[in-house]
Amino acid sequence: MSIRFLILFIVSCNVSTFGATDSTFYDSNKLFKEARYSEAIDGYKSILGQKISHATLYYNIGNCYYRMDSLAKAVLFYEKAYLHAPNDNDIKYNIAIVNQKLIDEIKPVPDFIFINWFKSFNSLLSESQWAGLLLFLLYLAFIIFVIFLFSNQLSIKLKLIKFCLFIVPLFFISLVFLLYSSSDRRFSYGVLLNSNAYVKSSPSESSSDYFIIHEGVKFEIIDQLNDWCRIELADGKDGWILNDAFRTIDL
Repeated sequence: MSIRFLILFIVSCNVSTFGATDSTFYDSNKLFKEARYSEAIDGYKSILGQKISHATLYYNIGNCYYRMDSLAKAVLFYEKAYLHAPNDNDIKYNIAIVNQKLIDEIKPVPDFIFINWFKSFNSLLSESQWAGLLLFLLYLAFIIFVIFLFSNQLSIKLKLIKFCLFIVPLFFISLVFLLYSSSDRRFSYGVLLNSNAYVKSSPSESSSDYFIIHEGVKFEIIDQLNDWCRIELADGKDGWILNDAFRTIDL
């Protein structure tokens, strides 16, 4: 088999795969419009990891579950979409809408104003965008260093030094936000899929019930022991629930 034939074969396979992916996506959209939500979900899930972005697919799956009144799964897939596209206003809006329909109204512990500012500024760019900015500044600093090294004009060197006074702080600021974005992803979150669950004071069926939560509640997973996970709600309450009562929010 010639190299040219092999390249043409690979390209044709890729085009065929992308065409099939697009076809499945549009067919699933059509099924959604026809209120055939279960079939649409199957279609969207079948092309996860292919040409269509995960944020779009998870968002559409969340919409299907929302129309089916499966609020817990709607929350789960909206939150998955949010992980991939944290700046998408449609995803944020739908998360807010579905949370209003949940039984539990959990008010988060308010942050200090400076922490709110920090988080708001950090949300302007995604983790990959902060990484891209950091890499750009690194290349820029290297170019400035090379020019400074080979330049014989004092005026140019002084301008480069002044420019570095701007670049260096911006570099470290970008590094801080990148580290914060990546560390935030290391936290594990879950959504309760059962209709309700009694949160225990310890990882045992015989332990006392601390409080009850209902389907769709999002929480942080802070510890795990055998079949139990220790969770913490946005309002600061924590306790233990069984692993099979929820699903984790992951990429």
